[in-house]
Amino acid sequence: MFALFFALFFALLFAAMVSCGGAEIRHGRSFEEISKSGRRSGRPFCVVLVDRMQYLSGEFASMLRSGGGASMRRAAFDIVDVDDSANAWWVKWLCPESLPLTCVFSSEGTLTDLIPGQSAETLLRIAGVLESGGAGTGRWPNRFGLGKAEAVGRLRRVLLYREMLSRGLFPSHEVAATVDSLRYPWGAALKMEGFAMVGDTLSARTAAEELAAMKNPYYLDLYRSEFIMAATLLDPAFDLGNEATIRIEPATMELGDRSMDKTIPVEITLHNDGGKPLNIFSVTTDCSCLRRLGGDDSFGVAPGDSVRLSFALSPRVEGATRQGVVIASDAIDRPFTSVDIFANFKQ
Repeated sequence: MFALFFALFFALLFAAMVSCGGAEIRHGRSFEEISKSGRRSGRPFCVVLVDRMQYLSGEFASMLRSGGGASMRRAAFDIVDVDDSANAWWVKWLCPESLPLTCVFSSEGTLTDLIPGQSAETLLRIAGVLESGGAGTGRWPNRFGLGKAEAVGRLRRVLLYREMLSRGLFPSHEVAATVDSLRYPWGAALKMEGFAMVGDTLSARTAAEELAAMKNPYYLDLYRSEFIMAATLLDPAFDLGNEATIRIEPATMELGDRSMDKTIPVEITLHNDGGKPLNIFSVTTDCSCLRRLGGDDSFGVAPGDSVRLSFALSPRVEGATRQGVVIASDAIDRPFTSVDIFANFKQ
């Protein structure tokens, strides 16, 4: 009798604790683990994508844990760090303009909505989607130039095709129709891999050409392995070690103590140690106090050659400072390369 009483008491106590709490939050799980758990429990789930530069604020994480109503408590939340190489595919798939980004899924693993941000409004939008079971009305700015509902629908199908490819299935016509409408590297890469898997070499090469035509510093940085696969398909003699590379001297600059009333000349040298021409697309600085002296915005560096860049640093703030130069190129090893310049300015 007493055993039954205590069992009932603790069951009611646990239910009360759950009803007063917020969302269940986990870290470090793969999508396969998360979706399997969702199917097993019959609960929708949310994956919050973050990186190390834009991690969740303590306030938002606290709101997730403590509020949101019954709909939030019915869902499972996973925080996924996209800077972890095992999670890089999330960014390749969604190509988000900003993070954090909450991906809302049904219990069956179907993408329902994409909700950016980490504010109280974000929390309300997540709760609304979980309550209704359908996509919300908020906006999701994206690189595809599509409205949110259309973008979510197409990306949902791309995720399905990724899962089918992992099982050795490739519905070529459906995949082509969807990824061609999005026109982005991961879609072209899925086509390339699928056609190669079924032995359609000609179509795989065509997809590789489509992917190669999208090359720019941002995409090259994000889809490096896919571009290498495309290059290998297009040229069986492709040698990664012979590609253009970039090396900057000095890698960092320590200017020490400097006077506030003097402009400081700064020079860096770009080297191409590779076997192909290096194309520089832009040279930018993160402060108007550091300006480049002459030269074109874009230029080339021949194999084995180097180019010297000159800048003028005009102090504006007293004390220790850091300015940076960022170089965007088609160097397959480092499409974005930066140089930090440190100085301590005194009157």
